[in-house]
Amino acid sequence: MDHISEQEKPLNRGIHVYLPSELAEYYKAVEAKHFGQSEASIGSRFLEVTCLAELLELAEHQRGNLSGDDRDKLVKMGVPETALLPQCRYLVVNTPGEVGIVKNSYLAPDSLIEVIRTKPNTPCSLVFRSTDFPKTDLGVIIIGPNEKQSDESPEPTTLEAIWTVHPGPPISPASEDFWPEGTEITAQDVLDKLGPDAYVNVARPRAIDNK
Repeated sequence: MDHISEQEKPLNRGIHVYLPSELAEYYKAVEAKHFGQSEASIGSRFLEVTCLAELLELAEHQRGNLSGDDRDKLVKMGVPETALLPQCRYLVVNTPGEVGIVKNSYLAPDSLIEVIRTKPNTPCSLVFRSTDFPKTDLGVIIIGPNEKQSDESPEPTTLEAIWTVHPGPPISPASEDFWPEGTEITAQDVLDKLGPDAYVNVARPRAIDNK
């Protein structure tokens, strides 16, 4: 089936109100990161649903609507309450995926970590290259207030918006850039600055150019 993004297919009202058009470029980056097959696919990735629209439609089918908040369910699964943003709602959806995060303290101290900005107007991701991606059937949709990204950004057209989605349990999101975009650091650097509870994203090794 050809990939059709949520911006290119008809949306029912229940989905449309969570995918405001002013965030279209941001949602393209979310899809590239969590649904794609290219090097832009970094971190946890869905294996069956192919775009945000399909994921929201599946969640709506399973739940009946996109209201409510499953944070208590996530806490019972072992997710720390400190990893859940108080201003957001968390919706659980059952769909196959692979988990692309790992606790940095589990890595060898000299492991190479890349600093990559995967989504506009968000802090950079810390990325470790590996082929180890545990499977999961837990998908998470995070919905929060639709707020202006900057003074130059258009006015929000909805009250809420999808902040992000991913397979696997939530972790505390990065709050700022700790290293310049495009630099390379080590797991020891991350441990020294962010402590033993920090997570990094996992991405597959880059293809080797044999030309």
